[in-house]
Amino acid sequence: MSRHPAWNAIDRMENDTTDLRRWASVLNRMGCSGDPIDPEDVFVISKVLSKIGERLDTNRREAFDMVRGKN
Repeated sequence: MSRHPAWNAIDRMENDTTDLRRWASVLNRMGCSGDPIDPEDVFVISKVLSKIGERLDTNRREAFDMVRGKN
């Protein structure tokens, strides 16, 4: 049984999806604590989240292109 060509692009999203959930948990805990949040901390996290988003978008586009027969 062969896999669809889009399988690899979709499979590559797994780690980023898990990481995104973990970062959301970190932000939730930061926001729910009584301690002030340092803007530099939020800036660093935003950079990581942006990179995850870029990778997910690239893999999503690749998968859709393969499903449409463009690759």
